[in-house]
Amino acid sequence: MGNLVADAWVIMNESELATIQMAVKPVHLHSVTAVSTAKDAWDALKDIFEARDNAQLLQLMHELSNHKKDGDENIIKYTSRAKRLRQKLAMLGNTVDENTLVLQILLGLPAEST
Repeated sequence: MGNLVADAWVIMNESELATIQMAVKPVHLHSVTAVSTAKDAWDALKDIFEARDNAQLLQLMHELSNHKKDGDENIIKYTSRAKRLRQKLAMLGNTVDENTLVLQILLGLPAEST
């Protein structure tokens, strides 16, 4: 009975590992072929995408904190850019409240506008 369970696990693991390997982009293939279990492959992908999300989160936070109105940009485009940054941050799990967004928008206006 023990061998049947072990054999079934091996078959399921190989099937799931193959499914993961066939589903990833070529750039991630090495990460999922260098492991022997589907869980290890999944964990490797999780690490890759969490690192990418963290880097993107830092970039977006930097963009919002340095958000400035371009010289000839109208106010609607300027505020829309700030709102898009806020939406992207929210998609990564980092919410920006309304007051913070308004303050960032005001701070980014040229001196003659304030």
